[in-house]
Amino acid sequence: MESDENFLTNFQQLDAQLTPDHRQLANPIEFVKPGQKTADWQIDGITGATITSKTVTKILSEGSAYWVPRLWQNRAEFSKRPIEDQQ
Repeated sequence: MESDENFLTNFQQLDAQLTPDHRQLANPIEFVKPGQKTADWQIDGITGATITSKTVTKILSEGSAYWVPRLWQNRAEFSKRPIEDQQ
């Protein structure tokens, strides 16, 4: 999987944009059969590795749906100086 260039290409422009209210992903990240990708939020599966492709997609979909809105809501915290610099 990690050496399959076609599969890795899925992640170069993976779309995990939020809705205008920043509360959820505009489109859920989803698995599609090999060669059927039509949108940047889709992950084109690997022939012969369907279960693995679907599992990676599920992990990314669920993780992104949970974390991306929370990271956005707390983005100001990330621009603060690290604790060790605040002495």
